[in-house]
Amino acid sequence: MDTRAKYVEHKDKLKVVSAETLPLPAAPNGERREFSFAEPALKFDGDRDTSNVGGEVYKFFICGIRDPSTRSLIYFYTPDAQLANFCKAHPEKAGRILSMRQDSNFPTQLK
Repeated sequence: MDTRAKYVEHKDKLKVVSAETLPLPAAPNGERREFSFAEPALKFDGDRDTSNVGGEVYKFFICGIRDPSTRSLIYFYTPDAQLANFCKAHPEKAGRILSMRQDSNFPTQLK
């Protein structure tokens, strides 16, 4: 989330900071697996003076799992309740959201 846009211009401005696709190998016997993701970098100026240029703060993440043969979405998760409820009501939109590329603008109005 762009803090200058939020607190100076009074509008929401969100962008995709990181987007990764990883293969998920089968888990024999239901074993637990761990995956490493690239760490996103944000710029933020928190000085409480006239030099403050704002910056970016982390808002939420999105995770999805697709069937490798059909490419259909079989799992979607985000801790953001509004986005989770929207994608539950409109499953076709979840796939489009997961296909967004890094640095693209994330929609602030869910339609």
